[in-house]
Amino acid sequence: MLIYLVRHAIAVERGTNGIDDHDRPLTEKGIGRMAQGVRGLDAIGVTLDAIWTSPLRRARQTAEILETLKKSSRICNEEAEGTSRIQTVDILAPGGDAMALTAMIETAQHVNSLALVGHEPDLSELAGAILFEKSQSAILLKKGAVCCIEIAGGCAILQWVLQPQVLRMLANR
Repeated sequence: MLIYLVRHAIAVERGTNGIDDHDRPLTEKGIGRMAQGVRGLDAIGVTLDAIWTSPLRRARQTAEILETLKKSSRICNEEAEGTSRIQTVDILAPGGDAMALTAMIETAQHVNSLALVGHEPDLSELAGAILFEKSQSAILLKKGAVCCIEIAGGCAILQWVLQPQVLRMLANR
């Protein structure tokens, strides 16, 4: 199984007047950059069977960008046209339990490639839980970055970490 840890794209600043943290949307810049980053993922042959997302608005919007662009590329595999591959997973919200999420991933049947859309430092802690069986930060993901971890034969292997500017460069190749 390939696990893609995806940090949400650039969102409206925390503390913006009248917007609760849970409801902070992506900015236009964030949407554009994430869309370009997803084209970069497509350029290197990434496909997804499922997308799990934090319930926070900015993460859900990032997951929707992953799903929307697949319709014109190969970014998501689909058994039935029009079937959403996005599932909201509360543990992906800030402060979620990384070890509980790793157990949940292990139960994902018939999923060869899974994107997990969430937040920092939680995604770094999840990478640590998967790679080292300890809930500690293993990497740093900028907004819109993607980390690929392969799980095979009971081992976890860090395949790559691509920061957003590299993903955008891949899209422009």
